[in-house]
Amino acid sequence: MPKAIIVAGILIAGAILFPHLSGGKQAALDAAAERGVAGDGDSVTLINDVNKDDYSTGAKNPKITIVEFSDFGCSFCAQFHPTLASVVEEYPEDIAWVYRHLPYRNVKAARAAECVGQKLGDEAFWEYSDILFSSFPNITDSLMETEALRLGFDSLEKFWSCQTDESVVEAVERDAAEARLLGASGTPFSLIVTEDGRTFPLRGATQLEQLKQIIDVLVN
Repeated sequence: MPKAIIVAGILIAGAILFPHLSGGKQAALDAAAERGVAGDGDSVTLINDVNKDDYSTGAKNPKITIVEFSDFGCSFCAQFHPTLASVVEEYPEDIAWVYRHLPYRNVKAARAAECVGQKLGDEAFWEYSDILFSSFPNITDSLMETEALRLGFDSLEKFWSCQTDESVVEAVERDAAEARLLGASGTPFSLIVTEDGRTFPLRGATQLEQLKQIIDVLVN
């Protein structure tokens, strides 16, 4: 069989479609790039490059980085979160997943997760995020408090006061501003970033098998 692959990447309501390809990896990348974002023919590049301050999990030297802008108050985000977790698990040497905030509905949870990340580190951030998304839509103050204390916050007073820290507020607002500048109009909004810096948008909760088809084109 030729290396060419037909990739159907339906990105929320079928907005973007990878066409039939017959020229191998390069043709796949070129065809995807031509699609751009929101069907307008333009491609986008991350405004803030992935760096040590990002919450990242997965491969240390990835072939692909998926930068997700997400909201703990979003049902589609709650659906997509385990999809990305599965991708990272299935491609442990190839995929890194970076989380950035775009809280249309639940700013409080975004700031709580940012507090956990800043004070307790990456591992705690991802565990906290997993719990919040798995609890959707029942993300209560009590849940956020209990899990923050379990993960290592000294007191509820410190947990809640942290949410007004300038560094926490600015981090959440910076991520959200970047997403809007990139053209995000809803959540989840993600960018697949290749080793050579090309970016491919994902709008909405792409299904696991569709996402794997896209990834297979880009990593092989």
